[in-house]
Amino acid sequence: MKILVVEDEGLIQGLFATQAKAHGMELLQAKTLAEAKKLIAEHGTSIDAILWDEELPDGHSSEKIISQTWRDGYRGLMISISSTHEREQLEAGCSHSFPKSRALKMTLALLRIT
Repeated sequence: MKILVVEDEGLIQGLFATQAKAHGMELLQAKTLAEAKKLIAEHGTSIDAILWDEELPDGHSSEKIISQTWRDGYRGLMISISSTHEREQLEAGCSHSFPKSRALKMTLALLRIT
């Protein structure tokens, strides 16, 4: 299972890395929209889920990349992990919204169901 986390806070990235390792998952990490675009282009359909923070150093994910990722053909789970902008991310194409503290656990539950 491969998950991309788009999050610029190092502490949160570390938390996701620890949880992913514990569950035997491959974790891709991006701290900017540019890094996320590159990883999506490289890994494409092999990514099972993308967890999106909203406010990143190079822009807002709901304005710049979520809807474009959907238009470009990605059909895996896209999950908002923004505590203040989940509405915008859901409107842009995210299917779910989870708090960062539970996002990976909830994503795993979704992927095991589908």
